[in-house]
Amino acid sequence: MKLWQTGSELHPLVESFTVGTDYLYDQKLLPYDLIASHAHAQGLAKIGILNEEELETLEKGLNEIQTLWERGDFKIKPSQEDGHTAIEQYL
Repeated sequence: MKLWQTGSELHPLVESFTVGTDYLYDQKLLPYDLIASHAHAQGLAKIGILNEEELETLEKGLNEIQTLWERGDFKIKPSQEDGHTAIEQYL
């Protein structure tokens, strides 16, 4: 089941149509998504939602994803639909 899904599973044809090849574009955009995720985490820490340890853990995980992506070892799956979900699931 998808992160956003609240009911039954999607029919595979519907999922294939809605996902299409978007996940492949997100694969190329992933470094920018990681930059945005770093900034978001830092902003959450600045306003007190994340403590220093949580921020360090998130930044370590985001750096791991960056390294994996650079080696060609971080792949976004069609079932994940996009880079955001792939990052969330890794973390």
